[in-house]
Amino acid sequence: MIVYKTVDIRRSELAIIHKDVAAWELPILEAMHDSVAVSGDKLVRRAVPTAIAEFQRLTALYKDSTNPNGDKGIPFVESVYGQGRIGMQNLQRAIDDAVVEDEPEAVEVEDLL
Repeated sequence: MIVYKTVDIRRSELAIIHKDVAAWELPILEAMHDSVAVSGDKLVRRAVPTAIAEFQRLTALYKDSTNPNGDKGIPFVESVYGQGRIGMQNLQRAIDDAVVEDEPEAVEVEDLL
């Protein structure tokens, strides 16, 4: 199971986006937006992505940053996790930190007798 964060992203006084994201996406959102508030956690049962696949997905989803002069900057995922092999290793650690083992179902005492 994977830890997801429920976040509120304030894009303006009138625009607040409420969404659930994997825990490792939170630092990217915080790099992109001035106001990101976590309002809860939940566990989601889904396959754990590889760092390579997730790095590509996040790069496509969150695109590139913009430099102060208006030029295209590096992808947000690279600015948060790093580039190349180091970025993959850092993202893999963040993914691993968000994975929790399924808890065994509770067993009634009568079932054991």
